[in-house]
Amino acid sequence: MKIKMRNWRKRVFEIVEKSEDGDRESRLYDFFMLMCITFSLIPLMARNSDFFLRNVEVVTTMVFIVDYILRLATADFKLNKGGLSFLLYPFTPMAIVDLLSILPSLILFDGSFYGIGFLVAFRSLRVLRVIRVFKVLRYSKNISLILNIFRHQREPLMIVGALVFGYVIVVALVMFNVEPNTFRTFGDAVYWSVVSLTTIGYGDIFAQSGLGKFITVISAMMGVAVFALPAGIITAGYMEELNRERNYKLIAFDLDGTLLNSQKEISQPTLEALKKAADEGKEIAIATGRSLSGVMPYMDQLSMVHFGILSSATIIYDFWEEKVISMDNIAWDHMYDIADAVEKEDVMLLMMSEGVGLLDKEKAQHLETFHMEQYEKLYRENATMVENPVEMLKNANRKYEKINLYHTSQKARLRSRHRLEHLPLELVDSEETALEITPIGCSKGTGLRKICRYMDIPMKQTIAVGDADNDLSILETAGLGVAMKNANKRVKEAANVVVADNDHDGCKQAIEKYLLGD
Repeated sequence: MKIKMRNWRKRVFEIVEKSEDGDRESRLYDFFMLMCITFSLIPLMARNSDFFLRNVEVVTTMVFIVDYILRLATADFKLNKGGLSFLLYPFTPMAIVDLLSILPSLILFDGSFYGIGFLVAFRSLRVLRVIRVFKVLRYSKNISLILNIFRHQREPLMIVGALVFGYVIVVALVMFNVEPNTFRTFGDAVYWSVVSLTTIGYGDIFAQSGLGKFITVISAMMGVAVFALPAGIITAGYMEELNRERNYKLIAFDLDGTLLNSQKEISQPTLEALKKAADEGKEIAIATGRSLSGVMPYMDQLSMVHFGILSSATIIYDFWEEKVISMDNIAWDHMYDIADAVEKEDVMLLMMSEGVGLLDKEKAQHLETFHMEQYEKLYRENATMVENPVEMLKNANRKYEKINLYHTSQKARLRSRHRLEHLPLELVDSEETALEITPIGCSKGTGLRKICRYMDIPMKQTIAVGDADNDLSILETAGLGVAMKNANKRVKEAANVVVADNDHDGCKQAIEKYLLGD
């Protein structure tokens, strides 16, 4: 129960935070909040409040309150400081903005609040509700881009600011002494200096002597030059920020049909390209339907691989730390439905439990019947053979993160899909006749998002490479989707680019051309 509650809170956190590419629910939430922020400003455009405006204020304020509570309830995922996160969150900048957006409107819910002094102050300062505009910073990626530009270019902008400030003071001092009758105080001179520098003077204070007018002309001309400097810096910063977004930091490979060639091996040129990418600080992951035990035979060669999206993202694994980052299991109450579907067809059952593949011993003697003969060596060396796998499915003492059903034909697979599609499960076709079953919400795409959050890598800076239907989610989620030439038509249509096939070092091409930009 505690694990389910944590998973539920984590999903809420993913939704209320700024959406990642491919997270439909989070994008819808962002759009809804942006609309609420926009509508909440309408009452500030009227002097008096009528029934409609009052209700707009009430509804949007209630939405903001719920949003604040959800963010506070999931603060541990954002701040990563355990229980202390719930105490620290209210003092973070955006939480303060949220609170100040709510407090001035609380008087709408209870007239007795009018007697509370500090809320009366908020009522008189309706303008504080304008702070809601700053909530947009949380949802707009374009505004985030602009803020990043100012953050990365702060030093040159500060230098230009100091230059402008110094110029204003120096020119003000000169004019204050050149025309003492025109500029009675130094403040008047500073005011004139600013408006002449920006060429937007109102004519209320202006130079009268010939020398003063000459200085005014020089100041106005300097204004053009001085204000061109930050414009150039910001433009250059914008281009750098775009390049930074396109600077891919992570690449994720499917295994079978992608990183592995037809002989289930990784070519030497591909291994050399992987090593080069790792040497240049790039993160490398594998995203596969295989269990942990099915991947381990390759890890001596793939020591540069940091993360594994395993068993179709039901397990996220850190190979370097040798630890499970997250694990999802199929709900127990669906096991009898799956077992029932298996008993209605001639199916070879592969169950993945805590990273270990459990294979039907009897059916494994006839792999060719289920179109899986190419995996004979893998199963012989790494799978655990079991008797009565259907009975094991009904055993409440085991947890399964993924179940594969291998059929004798595609028509048989379609029948199994129809029997299970009413359940809250992810059903994905793979291989020639396989049906992969995972918990709802688990896909290679969601696995990639988990790794990116774990490493604080923007989705735009990721590449995914694959060839089959179970790769569609990750190709659509990544910043750049790469299809192998041997991929099916659906995968090629979903990808951004296509590289050579798995027997001609397509993964090497993806690394060198797109990850490293060689």
